[in-house]
Amino acid sequence: MPDDASSNPRPELPPDASIDQIESDIAQTRNELGETVNALSAKADVTGRAKRNAKEKVATVKRSVPVEAVVAGAVLAVIGLVLVRRRRRRR
Repeated sequence: MPDDASSNPRPELPPDASIDQIESDIAQTRNELGETVNALSAKADVTGRAKRNAKEKVATVKRSVPVEAVVAGAVLAVIGLVLVRRRRRRR
């Protein structure tokens, strides 16, 4: 298994590199390290990924259920409640 550092090597600074080159290299290394940490953190956040996935699924279902079906369901529920109350009053 290849080492990540050896599979994507960055050129080494020459021995006579200036302070500005060294500082620039350090800044670039910090930036790359920060990106790597963020990527690993996102992969490790199982709860966050599950919540995002659930929200996406809910949004998909909301888009796929027509408004007419929701209204029809609500009307049937009201009719059912009315019928149940009428039966209870007769007893």
